[in-house]
Amino acid sequence: MKNTRGAMEPRIHEVGVQLTKELAEESEGIDISGKLMHHVGNTMNQLIFGLTYQEDDGTWRWLRHLLEEGTKLVGVAGPLNFLPCLRYLPQYNRVFSFITDNQRKTHTEYQKIISAHEEVLQQEASSSSHGAETPADETSRDDEAKDTPRHIVDAYVKKRRQLGDDVGSFTFKQLHHVAADLFGAGSETTITTLKWHLLNMALFPDIQTRIQRELDGQAKGRDHVTLGEGEHLPLTQAAIMESQRLRSVVPLGIPHGVSQELRVAGYRVPRDTMILPLLWFVHHNPDTWPDPELYRPERFLDTEGRVLKHPAFMPFQTGRRRCIGDEFAMMILFIFTTRILLKFRIKLEDELKGDPSQEPVCGITLSPRPFKLVFEPRESK
Repeated sequence: MKNTRGAMEPRIHEVGVQLTKELAEESEGIDISGKLMHHVGNTMNQLIFGLTYQEDDGTWRWLRHLLEEGTKLVGVAGPLNFLPCLRYLPQYNRVFSFITDNQRKTHTEYQKIISAHEEVLQQEASSSSHGAETPADETSRDDEAKDTPRHIVDAYVKKRRQLGDDVGSFTFKQLHHVAADLFGAGSETTITTLKWHLLNMALFPDIQTRIQRELDGQAKGRDHVTLGEGEHLPLTQAAIMESQRLRSVVPLGIPHGVSQELRVAGYRVPRDTMILPLLWFVHHNPDTWPDPELYRPERFLDTEGRVLKHPAFMPFQTGRRRCIGDEFAMMILFIFTTRILLKFRIKLEDELKGDPSQEPVCGITLSPRPFKLVFEPRESK
């Protein structure tokens, strides 16, 4: 993971530079949703496929539309998880058809990308086998570079080649679903978390000021900090974690199946029962989090000011089935927010309209009501 993290960090910073450049061109309050959709989505594309799209690319517009609509419709389709027969009712049949038809279309698009990458690997292998003699030390470096995955598809295809005929579960169908999970679920939840966190910075200006002082002290005039410097930025990290706790973007968690019968608080839960972990309660239990509705980053700092790993904090769920993109999501959250806070003072455009964090919109994710932020350039530190 260390090699992959090192390879991805510069790419995320590149996207962060472009995002802050676009924000600097805005003189009025903006709804940041569209910009986050494009830039976070493209960062996911880098991780999964090793490619990015121009904002006006037709395929990219289509994929973004599916993500936006699919997120709304999956929330509406929730009852289908428990009563599959509902799919025959007109209301749910349209939703079910939209989701399944476009799943097939996106998997076809993914396979085109996968096949193109297979051709690239084949060409590289052919070029290497017919190339000129290379000094041993250079060959060693080349082999190390080839072994380091460039993206998810690259790692997956190489693993299939290593396995030969015995690919087991490393099927292309499985890769299609992994890509869809990472792109769909990963993009939406990361975008929503970023929106919550940037909104919290506007709603709590004193905390924003303290974080910016911490960042300024570490950055020392630079426009960014690295992931490795995160250990010296405890308040910055704690504030992100508190945003994740306060507004759990997937309040019901993801459905799981019980592999064997168990008892919970005296209740019998039969094998194969579908269960939904109520993450909202886990993150708002007053016995664990005093005054759970208050935004307090200090909850995640110990007495010496170091980041505290709380056992009841699980924004990506927990155990073997936790989110597979958790570390990548945290990389995006850290890099994007630190770049923005180093460059801008964030304010809510119209505070008279009330707090957008109240009465959030609940679908497959929990989102704030629409709002606009003003990004005022800060003086260079």
